[in-house]
Amino acid sequence: MDDEGQTLVVLKRILYHRYVVLIHLKEEQIVSHVLHHLCTKSMYL
Repeated sequence: MDDEGQTLVVLKRILYHRYVVLIHLKEEQIVSHVLHHLCTKSMYL
Protein backbone atom coordinates (compact mmCIF):
# COMPACT_ATOMS: atom_id res chain seq x y z
CA MET A 1 0.00 0.00 0.00
CA ASP A 2 1.36 3.45 -0.89
CA ASP A 3 1.68 6.37 1.52
CA GLU A 4 -1.38 8.13 0.16
CA GLY A 5 -3.58 5.10 0.74
CA GLN A 6 -2.16 4.70 4.24
CA THR A 7 -2.91 8.35 5.03
CA LEU A 8 -6.50 7.93 3.86
CA VAL A 9 -6.95 4.89 6.07
CA VAL A 10 -5.62 6.78 9.09
CA LEU A 11 -7.84 9.78 8.35
CA LYS A 12 -10.88 7.55 8.03
CA ARG A 13 -10.11 5.91 11.37
CA ILE A 14 -9.71 9.28 13.09
CA LEU A 15 -12.94 10.63 11.59
CA TYR A 16 -14.81 7.45 12.47
CA HIS A 17 -13.55 7.61 16.06
CA ARG A 18 -14.57 11.27 16.38
CA TYR A 19 -17.98 10.46 14.91
CA VAL A 20 -18.55 7.65 17.41
CA VAL A 21 -17.45 9.87 20.31
CA LEU A 22 -19.77 12.66 19.17
CA ILE A 23 -22.73 10.29 18.91
CA HIS A 24 -21.94 8.92 22.37
CA LEU A 25 -21.80 12.42 23.87
CA LYS A 26 -25.03 13.36 22.13
CA GLU A 27 -26.77 10.28 23.53
CA GLU A 28 -25.56 11.06 27.05
CA GLN A 29 -26.81 14.65 26.75
CA ILE A 30 -30.21 13.45 25.53
CA VAL A 31 -30.48 10.84 28.29
CA SER A 32 -29.53 13.30 31.03
CA HIS A 33 -31.93 15.87 29.56
CA VAL A 34 -34.78 13.35 29.55
CA LEU A 35 -33.97 12.22 33.09
CA HIS A 36 -33.87 15.83 34.27
CA HIS A 37 -37.21 16.48 32.56
CA LEU A 38 -38.77 13.41 34.18
CA CYS A 39 -37.41 14.37 37.61
CA THR A 40 -38.79 17.91 37.43
CA LYS A 41 -42.14 16.59 36.21
CA SER A 42 -42.42 14.07 39.04
CA MET A 43 -41.61 16.82 41.55
CA TYR A 44 -44.63 18.81 40.40
CA LEU A 45 -46.99 15.84 40.63
